[in-house]
Formats: sequence, structure tokens, C-alpha cells
Amino acid sequence: MLSESIAKLVQYGVETELIPECERNYTTNLLLDVFYEDDYTAPEQEFQNIELEKVLDELLKEAIDRGLIEDSVVYKDLFDTRLMNCLMPRPAEVQTTFWKKYGENPKAACRRFYFKP
Repeated sequence: MLSESIAKLVQYGVETELIPECERNYTTNLLLDVFYEDDYTAPEQEFQNIELEKVLDELLKEAIDRGLIEDSVVYKDLFDTRLMNCLMPRPAEVQTTFWKKYGENPKAACRRFYFKP
């Protein structure tokens, strides 16, 4: 179950361009580390059009079942933020991309930065 949910979240990151395809394994390993898990079996099934809220709910339930967090709104909110952080580019990458795009088209760069198409 954990491997499948992690695969879905990573696929979501690739589909939404939060992470490039070349960072799929790296992101998977970051998520496994959050769960203190050493074992991962890549699901045979490929996933598409991932519903983020559903996958986060699966992962939050897993975290609760493993005793990693308490079953409360505050702990769930903090943990899903931690999970999503695994998909986010580092600040230097965001800045580099923004300024590159800004040099080409300031309005489009700001729109992309705030509203990610």
C-alpha cells in the first residue's frame, strides 16, 4: 500500500511538473525516508490523472497506522506539508527559473510563479 501511494504521489509531481522525470527515484527515496521505510516495490500498474487529496489521505492514514503522527487535523496538516515538500523544487531552482523567465517576459514569469499553469 505504501509503495503504491508513494508511486502515485511521485507521478502527480511529474504530471504537474513539480518534479522532472529524472528526479522520480530521488523523490521516491525522500518520501520513503519520511516514513522511515527502507523497502520499496515499484507497482506494476502505471498511474495517471492522480487525485492529490485522495493520495494524501492514503499516506496520512499510513502515517497514523505506523504511529508517525497523531490522528488530528494539526498533525495531518503538518505531515502532508512535509510530504509535499518532497515534491517541491529547491529555492535556488525556483529563483533561477523565475529570473530566466522574467528576462524573457516579466508578466508571464510572474503569472507562472504565482499560478503555475
